[in-house]
Amino acid sequence: MPEIDTLLAHLSPSLTSRTEDIAVEALGYILSKYPSSREGLDDIVRSGVANVKPVAQVRTQVSGRDGTRPDLVGLDEGETERVLVEAKFWADLTPRQPAAYLDRLADDGPAALLFVAPEERIASLWRALRSSAEQAGKRLSDVDAERKCTHVDDTQRHLLLVSWTGLLDRMAARTRGEPEAEADILQLRGLADSADEGRFLPIHRKDISPDSSRHMRDLKRLIDAATERGIAHGWASRKGLNRTPRPYGYGRYLMLGDRCVWFGVNTERWERDGKTPLWRSPSTSPTPEPGSAPVSPGQAR
Repeated sequence: MPEIDTLLAHLSPSLTSRTEDIAVEALGYILSKYPSSREGLDDIVRSGVANVKPVAQVRTQVSGRDGTRPDLVGLDEGETERVLVEAKFWADLTPRQPAAYLDRLADDGPAALLFVAPEERIASLWRALRSSAEQAGKRLSDVDAERKCTHVDDTQRHLLLVSWTGLLDRMAARTRGEPEAEADILQLRGLADSADEGRFLPIHRKDISPDSSRHMRDLKRLIDAATERGIAHGWASRKGLNRTPRPYGYGRYLMLGDRCVWFGVNTERWERDGKTPLWRSPSTSPTPEPGSAPVSPGQAR
């Protein structure tokens, strides 16, 4: 999704650091105001959950008797909670997600817990959601792995994951020809874009995706910034040494005193050892040694 600059995206960072809350309220507003936008939400849910009743109304931040409080609750015509929506950018899952939220869903017919996240986070968040649910004793069986949808236990409850792009595109398709709805969806699209741009992706073992272009972009920035800081403070030099993209990642050669050191991302070691994406290796020549040592993100400062 190309970045879209909107008024909401411009104002939000100056008013609050809780961008996800703004996005939730905006999404709830749109879904409540425009019935056709709810048809877009229904389309997304039905892509994995057949015969689910349509969402007739939407409420935000509704606490349940079990203490859960999903971002959005979609009720059918009988006011049964048929779809729960959790809007994510880069925040972690809470300890009760997704298991307690799945338990909250009605089981008198098809129902769904839908997570919405940036495209770059889909693969890693899906792994984290499945892992957390299974650790809580849930039995999952894929409806369609490509659509990120799974049955939960032997119930009619489902867990789904979709990108902001996918959801907003479908809502926009359903509201085509309604100028006010199209404008409001464009505002939310701009906010989602701005939340995705310029943020360093948190690095957690449970949320690792070494092949993520977003991870790599941010880690390259970190490596270059750490290198420049070392040079500025006089304890490192890169004179005569270049940036070195490798099949397994990206790094920089540095002179620390009379020693040549490679510092960078080694995705092979990251995937195998699961400690950190950042590794260093002493070298007498500009070739990374196979016995790299891990570097915690704090050591790169």
